[in-house]
Amino acid sequence: MTVDADRSQVYAAEEAAFGGTLLEEVTPFEHLERLATRTMALAWWSGPVVPVVAARSGAGSSCARSGPEGVEIRLARPQWTPATLTHELAHVLAGLHAGHGPSFRRAHIDIVTSALGQEAGWWLRDAYVACDLPVPPSERIVEPAAPTDGPIAL
Repeated sequence: MTVDADRSQVYAAEEAAFGGTLLEEVTPFEHLERLATRTMALAWWSGPVVPVVAARSGAGSSCARSGPEGVEIRLARPQWTPATLTHELAHVLAGLHAGHGPSFRRAHIDIVTSALGQEAGWWLRDAYVACDLPVPPSERIVEPAAPTDGPIAL
């Protein structure tokens, strides 16, 4: 079993970056499916295209996992948020073996920037730095999502 030493610090950084914002508000599942599909269709996406499914009733946490049909993202109803979806997409892009290490964090920032906007990407990057979590430079050419007025256009 591999120890994921950075896990709790990543969660703290996400709370610092997104806590109290629209990115942490529960969103209709269909909106998250569309956001995931759009993100995985971008030219720079090098990960597999995976299904996003609702976790079983009563599930308390979300995950990206490998199963008999391949990798999938399972979102628990209390975590149907853009922040949780982008976190799980980062696991897919970095590879499930990457845990919450540097390659996960780089993928996370790139996905947040592309799916949710440059400002949200900066919040996350700054939070990782504040938590002493190194982030390598990106090798991807990521286009930021267009800014929105008001609620996120999913």
